[in-house]
Amino acid sequence: MLFLAIFICASKFCALGQINSHIDKVTLAKNTVIRSSTNDKNEKSLEIINARTGQTTNNIKYSDLENGLLVNHPLSWDVAHDSILFVIRTYSDQLGMTYTDLLTYNINTIKRLEQEDLRQYLFDNNRIAVKHIAPLFMYCLRIAYRADTLKGPVFFDIRSSNHDLLLYVYIHDNNSLEKWRFNWYPAYVQQLAPEDIIELHKVDQWEKMATYSISLTAPFKAFDLGGKEYILNNANEIYELNQNAKAVYLNKPKKTDKRSVIIIDKAHKKVRTLPQEKFDGSPELKTGKSIIKASKPLKINQ
Repeated sequence: MLFLAIFICASKFCALGQINSHIDKVTLAKNTVIRSSTNDKNEKSLEIINARTGQTTNNIKYSDLENGLLVNHPLSWDVAHDSILFVIRTYSDQLGMTYTDLLTYNINTIKRLEQEDLRQYLFDNNRIAVKHIAPLFMYCLRIAYRADTLKGPVFFDIRSSNHDLLLYVYIHDNNSLEKWRFNWYPAYVQQLAPEDIIELHKVDQWEKMATYSISLTAPFKAFDLGGKEYILNNANEIYELNQNAKAVYLNKPKKTDKRSVIIIDKAHKKVRTLPQEKFDGSPELKTGKSIIKASKPLKINQ
């Protein structure tokens, strides 16, 4: 099973279509390339691409009010079983209170729907797996209502596999990264009997797995490689999250390093790199084969 995740590590905007956009993350599943971006209007989008032809089948757009706590945070999402898309949607009200929902989509359904039907599907309440993600919403509430000294920022990401969905929440004021497991996840990726779902819902929805001491200044992406957990921030800095609840700093980019695309090949348990200017300037690199051919292995200093 082929599954690639591509993280572009850059704080500048790059060209996408007719407006300036920063590509935040790209995944390559068996038949589909999905990439997320944030444009200069702070609109977030997910582009669904045919992995064989490189043609875009649908473009999902999300928008937010300008006063939300997480308005500048890139879209957080991942893919499971090559067919299920999980997205954290953030939105805010006029008073600045920020809300977070976990949405779930069937990728094949997204591909076949026309625009009007697609919009109804995307924003149907049935797509909400979790209303107000507790580990993340808790910090948004505390900051918004000034319940303590927390001011933010808060960074977060999700990582899904065939068995688990993990949420990572970084709280800048505490210099800590929390890892949470979504215990109700099997109900969304497996065919369970009604009685099994009832039993599953008797346990807490979210379970804290670990807390890591770490200092980050920008959003990050979490990924698994060879059975180990890593996070990668926008400065190309890589941390391993080890079993002793420590975040071990591994890679620091050289001053001469150019902006690059980091490619995580979960199927072959490899990490690859691709110069960003080559990715930006070559539309044909939207296909799976071209990405693999153009990239090279990345060495992680242990």
